[in-house]
Amino acid sequence: MYLSLSLMLVILIYGRVFGSTIETTMLLETIERQNAMMTSMELHMNKQSLEISSLKSEVESLQDKIESHESLLRKMEAKNVEGVFTGKQHPRFLLEERQDAVAFYTYLSKTENDPGHRHIIAFDKVSINVGNAYVPHNGEFVAPSAGIYAFSVSIACDWEGRIPIEIVVNSNVVGSTVSDSKPARHVAVASETVIVSMEQNDRCFIRTTPDAHREIILNVYSSSYARSSFAGWKISN
Repeated sequence: MYLSLSLMLVILIYGRVFGSTIETTMLLETIERQNAMMTSMELHMNKQSLEISSLKSEVESLQDKIESHESLLRKMEAKNVEGVFTGKQHPRFLLEERQDAVAFYTYLSKTENDPGHRHIIAFDKVSINVGNAYVPHNGEFVAPSAGIYAFSVSIACDWEGRIPIEIVVNSNVVGSTVSDSKPARHVAVASETVIVSMEQNDRCFIRTTPDAHREIILNVYSSSYARSSFAGWKISN
């Protein structure tokens, strides 16, 4: 109770001395009601204090989670820049983000007529040349560093033509195919893809077959209808 016992006795004595018992009773009732209201307010404030304490704990927990997530994101960004991935993470870096990135795609801007045997095809129209390892004027790719590389070539030939080609690394034939439209009157396209290990300054190029017994007929075709192209990229060190 907020009203002390001594104060209540004083009020009662005062009321009896002056003959105002009814007024004294009413005053006591008013004080009791106020005490009840104050008690209720105190309970409500205590409840709010507990709720505020609970909310503070939740906020602190959320802040800890945010800091943990930010730390994880920083680690992932660092790995993306370095190009290092572990577990089941998916690489999201672009070629430009890797200092050792090598990739090129090039094609013939026009048909090359009557190439003959052992002819290196210089694909002159370069679309991309990351690392500048492809040399368009002679058609050679020069490995800037040792590693595992992939190369892909597509060769088109004229109607009733035949163009056998080889993928060569230094002096070694690592792949071959033939574009042959001799049986039918249409442009034919043949493709070949290889994966090879190369040392720094090794060379890769596309040439027509040196075998004189394999007939070369007509031209290496290339237009917007069908492109003769050469592409390559570094897979790993």
